[in-house]
Amino acid sequence: MESKDKELTAQAAQVIQMQQQLEVAKEKVANILYEGSTEQNKVDRIDAVLNKSSLSEVKNSFDLRLTSNNEVFFKTLLKNYPELTPSELKLCAYLRLNLPTKDLAEILNRSVGTIESSRTNIRKKLNLQPQENLVTHLLSLASQE
Repeated sequence: MESKDKELTAQAAQVIQMQQQLEVAKEKVANILYEGSTEQNKVDRIDAVLNKSSLSEVKNSFDLRLTSNNEVFFKTLLKNYPELTPSELKLCAYLRLNLPTKDLAEILNRSVGTIESSRTNIRKKLNLQPQENLVTHLLSLASQE
C-alpha cells in the first residue's frame, strides 16, 4: 500500500506542476489576445487547445487510480462514518497523501478556503477532538484495512 501512496503522491505532484504550467501558458495567450494581434483567429485556436490540454486526462487518470487504490479505505470510512459524502470521501483519500492544502486546492480545482471548510466538516463527522490530527486519524484507519 505504501508504494501505491508514493506513486499517487508523485502523480499528484505532476498534476500540480502541469496545472501551474497551464496557468502560465494561459496568461501568455491572454496577453497576446489583449495586444489586438492581427492573427486573432490563430490565438483563439491556441486558447482552445490550451483549455483542452492533457491536464484533464491526467487528472481523470489520477482520480481513477485514487479511487481504485482506496476502495477498501472507502468501505472502512463508510462503515464507521456513513454520513460522509462522496466528495468528502475523495478528499479523505487525498488527505492520506499528506499534501499541503494549497496543493489539494489546485488538484481539486477548489479554493483553499473550501478545502479547509471541507476538512472541518470531515473532522466533525469523524468526531475528532481539537488535539487530534485528521491526517493521522485517516492513516490509522487505513492501517486497519
